[in-house]
Amino acid sequence: MSHSAVIASGNRLLRQEIRSRIAQEGILCAGEVSELWDLPSRCQEVRPQVALLDAAYGDEIFQVIEQISRGSSTAVIVLGEELDAGQLRKVMQSGARDFILVRSEGQRLGSSIRKVAVISATPETSKSSSQGPATVVAVFSTKGGVGKTTVAANLAAALACHCGVDTALVDLDLEFGGAASMFGVHPQATIVDLCRLDSGIDNGLVEKVMVTAKLDEMPPARSRGNRKSGRLKILAAPQSPDVAAEVDGDARRRAGYNYVDDILAAVAAASPYVVIDMGSSFRETNLTALDRATTILLITTPDILSLQNTGKCLEILLHRLEYPAEKITLLMNQADTALGVSVQEISRGLDFPVAHRLPRDARTVIWAANCGQPFVLTHTHTKVAEGLIALAKGIVANGQARKSKEAEVD
Repeated sequence: MSHSAVIASGNRLLRQEIRSRIAQEGILCAGEVSELWDLPSRCQEVRPQVALLDAAYGDEIFQVIEQISRGSSTAVIVLGEELDAGQLRKVMQSGARDFILVRSEGQRLGSSIRKVAVISATPETSKSSSQGPATVVAVFSTKGGVGKTTVAANLAAALACHCGVDTALVDLDLEFGGAASMFGVHPQATIVDLCRLDSGIDNGLVEKVMVTAKLDEMPPARSRGNRKSGRLKILAAPQSPDVAAEVDGDARRRAGYNYVDDILAAVAAASPYVVIDMGSSFRETNLTALDRATTILLITTPDILSLQNTGKCLEILLHRLEYPAEKITLLMNQADTALGVSVQEISRGLDFPVAHRLPRDARTVIWAANCGQPFVLTHTHTKVAEGLIALAKGIVANGQARKSKEAEVD
């Protein structure tokens, strides 16, 4: 199927650059305009599938986008030089289908045009079909240093690449989160940008702030299996701990507002599987995530301090917060048989079953973290990777079973 686009920019050099880029992607340039208000009539005349609109025209673009949306079937993609959260929200609210940073995201222009063209041609009944409620896994521990981020990042990668499901990874360790670095990415926008908006949060805006992990560009896995084609998007934690209070502290733009609840709802609406890398406390942000989770993956290690901490955490989760026991899955990380304490003994001591164990493998784990490459992709032959892949497959199986039961009830 061939695709066509009209380019609108007062910058002649930019028009030439965009025309060249889309031509390389096999997309027809159906016309160009230099005057902003010529764009609606040109769209009516040549009926392109997509209009590429330069944000440099200023606030008048919002009126033009609305006019095009009302008067034709052409979808609008806005092109800009920088990501401004306030402008981005106005763009999406006015009816645009995407916002592309020309300098840093220009390589995805062709794929965006094709995607938007297909969506625009899809009947509304098809576009509104739901995949069902999301499976949300909250990876939690009240003790640092137990490998929570390592587990969360590799679990998300395993869901996408070994189970073939679209997955979102949300970093809620607001002060010192590093989930994005586990994939070698450094996002320009983070969760704090969503909390600086003047109005509400929707899934289109949240998806725009998230960054896609380029899993297919990582080295081939040394494995016995094949990767599948799920997509993984990451919502990064703030780049500085100084701004964490804008998400759930005294510096919130709207005092007392629970931004995280809206953000998680939007992420879950867009992704069938969500993994949350949480901070190590029972602050408001984490309580919100625990409430929204379908599974709380509680991480512990076999040392006495961690086990004591885990016992206190289970007491709070089960008896104060009154979560059902079946909502909590206990994972023993860095398990080492040389320590002389068995999983069965630990389960008895905690009065709660250890459902999964991951062996200690510092060489694989540290190498993968330093390289920004999840070991479930590069070292799938190791026991630690096999354990997380098995966990991911179990989560998908449970999620499918849950959705089937809910469908029967409906």
